Amino acid sequence: MIFRTEKRAIFTLMFFLAAGFLCAQRSMSITVQKVEVRTSPSFLGGVVATLVYGDSVRVRKEQGSWYQITIPDTRDTGWIHSTSVTRKRIVFAASSADMSTEATSSEVALAGKGFNKQVESQFIEENQYDYAWVDRMEGIVVQSDEILAFLEEGGLLTTEGDQE
Repeated sequence: MIFRTEKRAIFTLMFFLAAGFLCAQRSMSITVQKVEVRTSPSFLGGVVATLVYGDSVRVRKEQGSWYQITIPDTRDTGWIHSTSVTRKRIVFAASSADMSTEATSSEVALAGKGFNKQVESQFIEENQYDYAWVDRMEGIVVQSDEILAFLEEGGLLTTEGDQE
């Protein structure tokens, strides 16, 4: 009889510990157009997945300004910078009139930030700015290994995370 009571107590304790762990993980939403999930809490960590605006993630733990998350639809984990997420839930809703049109991921990200192609065109027209160089710079892609080589060659060290 004592054995059964101890067994129940242990089971109950395990249940509450597991429930507490699951509740401790908080849900957050991606707030940027695209974020790379990394192997370590560093911008130089290897990329294991890419998430997009509106994706929901579970934060497992924090390290400085980095969150270790569970990658959606997997059991895998990775790291994202805290500036890429919000505690607010992002909901995509459309009326039946809106269903016939599709938006690109870029348009969704801009709209989420209150900016769209029409606003951008109006802003350019009213201010007479030339964005040709901005457009060219946005097209430049620098790989993580190139950044790491640059930092090593220049004798620069990171202050946060490891360099995987």
